[in-house]
Amino acid sequence: MTENYSEDEEMYKENIIDHFKHPHNKNILKHFTHSAHDSNPLCGDEIIIYVNVKDNMVEDISFQGTGCAISQSAASMLTDNIKTKKISEIKKLNLMNVQN
Repeated sequence: MTENYSEDEEMYKENIIDHFKHPHNKNILKHFTHSAHDSNPLCGDEIIIYVNVKDNMVEDISFQGTGCAISQSAASMLTDNIKTKKISEIKKLNLMNVQN
């Protein structure tokens, strides 16, 4: 059975696969001020995020993790999205901001 995807859906799917195969910011920061760890025991996904905040701005961010393409791609996209943003801007983000 062949699935027919719209152009937008195909582009979205390709973006997820690209971030999974070539994740951005996937490393452990040498210097970080904050970190957070979370996991999903049902599927085994695990993410640790490292953030270096300076003057109320994300100076640098990275992540480490294992799991499915969706979880790892989401972490990659999230780190791209909030790097160099002010904390006040980050607090205003919602799901649509991160996806776009």
